[in-house]
Amino acid sequence: LSVLVLCHRSNFKSIPNQSNEAGRSSLGWPNKELLLLILIGLTFTIGEGVVVDWSAVYLRDVLGASAETAALAYGTCAMTMMLMRFGGDLLLPRFGVQKLLFLGGIITFVGLLLIASANAPIIGILGFGIVGIGTALGIPLLMTLAASAKGFSDGAGVGIFATFAFVGFIIEPPLVGWIAGILGLRWGLGIVAVISLLGAFLGTRIRRRD
Repeated sequence: LSVLVLCHRSNFKSIPNQSNEAGRSSLGWPNKELLLLILIGLTFTIGEGVVVDWSAVYLRDVLGASAETAALAYGTCAMTMMLMRFGGDLLLPRFGVQKLLFLGGIITFVGLLLIASANAPIIGILGFGIVGIGTALGIPLLMTLAASAKGFSDGAGVGIFATFAFVGFIIEPPLVGWIAGILGLRWGLGIVAVISLLGAFLGTRIRRRD
């Protein structure tokens, strides 16, 4: 990264400074618009985090997969997420932000529900692949909306959103672990599925901008 920055430093110098418009804050707490985006973002970061933290554990300890097979769960999710993000610019004009967030939450819910009810490793891997499809566009879309949030400069909106929404990556491991310790890991993933469903319906509350 440092080499790339040095090689293109002349290009960076040509970028004009952004002047903050009057009445737009560069620092502060989230307003109602950003708060809604943050709540939706939490559901997506928790959904993504459960793949990183629990996919291999779930396949190995619950579905009886070997260590080699268990690793495919995360790999499959990463692959489907990558493909969805490559195709996001084609889907956005057709469906719009609101529908994509709703569908993303629903698809994540279906994937996690499939995982929680799986009885074979291949079904679990398929489920994690579906979760990758569902969560792929969530955070990028919400970042774009946060950048244009009223009352904040572009950088402030994104920064405030990221600061609060990314807390989902921190609270997800102990949340799922606590539920798993009481009810089992299937229930832990099931609760995250419900959280994703909540995010889908919160997505319908976003004002249309497309």
